[in-house]
Amino acid sequence: MRKSISIVTTMVVMFLVCTGSAHAQMTDIQGKTRLLGMIFKLENLEERAATDIQRYESRIKKCGDTIRKCQNIINLAQEKGHTQAEKVAGDALAKAMNAKRINTDLKNAAELRKKRAAIAIATVSELLKTDVSARPEIKSLITDYSGDVYVWSEKQGKTIKLGEDSVLCLKPGEVILTKGNSRVEVQFLDGRGAVRIGEHSRLSIEENESGSQTINMIKGKIHIAVNKLDEHRKMFEEKLKSYKDLENPSTVKDVLMQEIAEEYEEKKDRIEKVKSGKYDSYGFLGPLGSAPLIRTSGFSGAVRGTKFLVFEDEKRGSELIVLEGVVDVKAIKGEKIFPVDAGYRIQASKDGVISKPEMIDPTKTETWWEK
Repeated sequence: MRKSISIVTTMVVMFLVCTGSAHAQMTDIQGKTRLLGMIFKLENLEERAATDIQRYESRIKKCGDTIRKCQNIINLAQEKGHTQAEKVAGDALAKAMNAKRINTDLKNAAELRKKRAAIAIATVSELLKTDVSARPEIKSLITDYSGDVYVWSEKQGKTIKLGEDSVLCLKPGEVILTKGNSRVEVQFLDGRGAVRIGEHSRLSIEENESGSQTINMIKGKIHIAVNKLDEHRKMFEEKLKSYKDLENPSTVKDVLMQEIAEEYEEKKDRIEKVKSGKYDSYGFLGPLGSAPLIRTSGFSGAVRGTKFLVFEDEKRGSELIVLEGVVDVKAIKGEKIFPVDAGYRIQASKDGVISKPEMIDPTKTETWWEK
């Protein structure tokens, strides 16, 4: 009898060890893929900035050519006393110089974006080597900003002002604040989503026990863009494949990416089952069976692949404008959920009363987030 019990106990222990090991391996690859999603998004931002730099450099060169031509025409016109030709060339010269100044400013801004993206990639790559749990502590990343932007941390008990070369990793509950004529962009959802925060705004990105991220809107205005999950997964797998197919990895990063790509390929079937909900686990590229949420004083909204604006006023309450896709909205008070389609807006009072969706003309909406 005792022998039988001993055998059963041994088998149970072995089972627990094996399943524990398998779970650890799964959470390890899940943690890596979550951080990789952020890296791939940052690489896209870096490439986009590099393309912008080339475009602005081309425009600056054209402006320079136009400036020289105008100056030559002005000199000839002055020699021959052609005042009208001098005036026309002078006007063209002023326009070309102004265009050159604008494009120089745009080029400088693109170079700063590229620099910050590179710093962010290095930051997350370092995390990839150290924080590979299924739910890494870092949930979002500030990648671009201008003006006066601050982050308040309750854990540290202090407020940090961002410097020019700052790339800040945000932990759940930390609050972002912007002053006048300031803005900031935050990447979240493992690179799938981006929040652009306008001036005089305040928000935090939090997380519940199941791992669902929530944007807690406290004050001001934000623009949220979330890629469709299928599109993001497709991008992710294409990026992984490009590293997996490298014949001669040239950097430590390339070697690491190849190892992760091969590990992902080996566990892909298991991960797909996790994604489909067949396993009760924190899934690949985000929590399963739940959408990220935006929460204001008057409503909460389920976010899928979409773009929308949220405004929060301490006196008037909240406003939602959907630019693309659909946002499912639920009042703070009550259980009713209803969709708000692109081209519509709703308003919610502080006591949770929501207006009916109202059609608007999106072309008349101020595009402050693009400036």
